[in-house]
Amino acid sequence: MLQKVEAAPWPYLPVDLLPIFIALGVRAEGSVMFWNKVYDGALGWTAELSKFGAHAFLSDPHRVITFGGKPLQPAEVESPYIIRVAIALLMVAASIPGRSLIRNGAPIRRAHPRFVENLCALGADIEWVDSE
Repeated sequence: MLQKVEAAPWPYLPVDLLPIFIALGVRAEGSVMFWNKVYDGALGWTAELSKFGAHAFLSDPHRVITFGGKPLQPAEVESPYIIRVAIALLMVAASIPGRSLIRNGAPIRRAHPRFVENLCALGADIEWVDSE
């Protein structure tokens, strides 16, 4: 049976957290359908997950299915200007051995100025690279 995570106004999962759950779905075993009941086209960024080797199928503008448990590899990905999406891409990249690059990750710094420094203090091997 396909598990389903629905994001919508209360009492559903907050739609702002859906990218974080999608990142977890890519890393988890099994398949999960994520359903954004609020915004059209807000899941277009999930195509970037394929650059890591993840299998995420955008079935329509509101639903994406992840097929987790697949081996992933480092990649260079493009983040839209959405805070939680940039963090979700960082979560996936940080879970894969090797060097990945997230372009346009500035929304993380805008919302959480010491995010990378705090993760490094916990032992993460990540850094900000200024745009050229």
